[in-house]
Amino acid sequence: MSFDEYFQIISDGDHYWGTSTWEEYHKIIEEQRILYNQAIEEKINEDRARTQTYYDSLTTKFVDAPGLLAEFKKTVFYDCCGCYVFLIFDEPVTGDDYSSYRSVYVGQSENVGKRVKNHLTGHGNGDVYADFKYGKYVYVKIILCDYTELDDTERNLIYAYDAQNRGYNKTQGGSKGF
Repeated sequence: MSFDEYFQIISDGDHYWGTSTWEEYHKIIEEQRILYNQAIEEKINEDRARTQTYYDSLTTKFVDAPGLLAEFKKTVFYDCCGCYVFLIFDEPVTGDDYSSYRSVYVGQSENVGKRVKNHLTGHGNGDVYADFKYGKYVYVKIILCDYTELDDTERNLIYAYDAQNRGYNKTQGGSKGF
């Protein structure tokens, strides 16, 4: 709802709210505009906090891609910078041993949630999408970082997971120039 719509609800729109001057009326309108903007900002901050909490849980472990995609479909996620790792397996992972992956893909984004979702819905790396679509076991880990750390973090993850040799990364990463 815009402020103008909000204003129409809280006033009759034709009077100066019992004020004697336009200046007094304008002051009231500005106070209402500030309150309205504060309420909107509080809602956005609540959504961002929920997003951050969810992302924080993803940074400690890998999660299965179908579960993550379901979460993305029901929740609004705000922009968070970060890198992500897709691990692809022929069999489901039991326990916490993710070392026997068949393939891997590492990437970065200024909106990591949206980018991961794009990969899983056919709007990203075609190999990752094909593995996901045709029943391979795909797990995702998100690593949040500052915008200025995206390139270094991506390079380090590609190296750590040997993603150029064991996966779908064609470069050593970090080419965005951040």
